[in-house]
Amino acid sequence: MRRPTFSATGSPSAPGQGRIPSASMPTARWGAAAAEYNGEIYVFGGTTAGRTGSNKCECFNVAGNYWTTKTDMPFALNDGVMAVTVGSKIYIFYGTTTLEFNPSGNGGMGSYTSKRASPVFKQWGTCAYVNVDGEDRIYIIGGSNGSLVFQSTNYYYRPDGDDWSSPQAPAPRPAHGMTRDNPVYNNKIYYGFGWSGGMNFYRDLYCYDPATDSWFGPIAYGHIARDGVACGVVGNTIYFIGGRNTDPEPYGLDINESYQIE
Repeated sequence: MRRPTFSATGSPSAPGQGRIPSASMPTARWGAAAAEYNGEIYVFGGTTAGRTGSNKCECFNVAGNYWTTKTDMPFALNDGVMAVTVGSKIYIFYGTTTLEFNPSGNGGMGSYTSKRASPVFKQWGTCAYVNVDGEDRIYIIGGSNGSLVFQSTNYYYRPDGDDWSSPQAPAPRPAHGMTRDNPVYNNKIYYGFGWSGGMNFYRDLYCYDPATDSWFGPIAYGHIARDGVACGVVGNTIYFIGGRNTDPEPYGLDINESYQIE
């Protein structure tokens, strides 16, 4: 049975307390996309100082605690980039752009292949990989377009066929900055938090079943309404970390909440 509320796991320790220092990323940026492959975390795009988009791909080796710079993307992508790993490739989404990144390409520096453009412009959407009846699918749900019009649209990309689905059941509400970092457990997608302009920050959490194209919820409420959260699934628990709850800036909450699914 799902728990009706979130658990607050506490703010991070004060600097130097209970932390193992990690190597700093070579290029400072925010709203970048991150995806894990073979024990390394690849970081793509994002916005740098002066709100300039980045074309950088940098890779963090977790075991060795060091960064390497990989092949630049063909063009810069601003904040709200989305990425997810499927097999031995990483798929990157922004606007209508779809890129396939091969970590082994270009002598281990990584190479890119342009893929079918998405049917709608998306940034800051929920990006999630599932397998439905043997078919790999990457869902891009919600987000906003280039004019900051917030969306509830729901499409999936098929890597094997290099094509996009017809519209699926829309999300319960339009927003961007939700759970965009592969919020998947037991082949279901968890869609929560987000922002739809002004002070419209959200803390509700929904569940989407791709197999039946059905939405459920809200199934729970976080303690702090916010967007731009980082999320990660460990076992049967989803963690929701950071984000912001004011617009415009500043941003940079240290909130860390968890939701136990079963």
